[in-house]
Amino acid sequence: MPFTGEVANAFLTRNNYTWTEAKNNCTMIGQENFVNISNSIDRQFWIDARVTYSPWIEYLGCSRVTDEIVGTHQYVTSGQQIEECLHICTDYDFLGLQQGRCACLKGPPPNSGDSDPKCDSKGCEKDDNGLCVDTNDIGMYAVYSKPVFSRNDIRAGNCLSVVRNDLGGKGVNSYEAISCDQHLPLVCQKGKNSNNLHILEDNVYKWSESFLHCPSGTLARYSVVSNQTTELQTNTYYWLANIRRPSFHFYSDPEPEPKYCVSAKISRVVD
Repeated sequence: MPFTGEVANAFLTRNNYTWTEAKNNCTMIGQENFVNISNSIDRQFWIDARVTYSPWIEYLGCSRVTDEIVGTHQYVTSGQQIEECLHICTDYDFLGLQQGRCACLKGPPPNSGDSDPKCDSKGCEKDDNGLCVDTNDIGMYAVYSKPVFSRNDIRAGNCLSVVRNDLGGKGVNSYEAISCDQHLPLVCQKGKNSNNLHILEDNVYKWSESFLHCPSGTLARYSVVSNQTTELQTNTYYWLANIRRPSFHFYSDPEPEPKYCVSAKISRVVD
């Protein structure tokens, strides 16, 4: 795949390959926005990129944060609020997010787990699947805890769901990362720091909308659900309050079998 100027000249193969096979047999395109191709297509193709994920964090609700528990704060970039805040607060177990500012917290706010009725979390700017608070809401933050757990068997995806599988007649809960814009029913906690769970199955929502429909103001957290016997419908996915963020690495030389490989859809642009 020769590259000249801002437009790449792409040559498409007729055969299918694994990512590693493609990497070993040609120079793949990377993060080019436009490519020249010889025919009209609308298909997925491997590109020279891989993905790593941040640790899982749990959304605790929208809370007022007092100066006493703020360890440090810095400004963050629109669209990268969560990823940058995780990096800034490496040495802290809790973090708070406004649209443009990250606060590293020494501990959870007193009312974490029950969202403050005066606090309004909404989709982060350029990241609708994260939750932030407008910067003009002085002292109010969308609060997260981290790290929650580390598992290598959960496939690619940014938001965490729980599903009950019927294995040999015994219901077993498993956890899967999926796209945050899917519409799922909810598992909610009944109150502040409560281990009692409330299942909402009548309506389905995207992850970022879900906390608005839980009576306590937040979804149930993995750290609670994993220790409970929850009566879920078999083979139905439910949202939990856990999210993570991907980092894309272009033109890299990853290990022979990277865990997550990246494809891109190449479509013809009609003038």
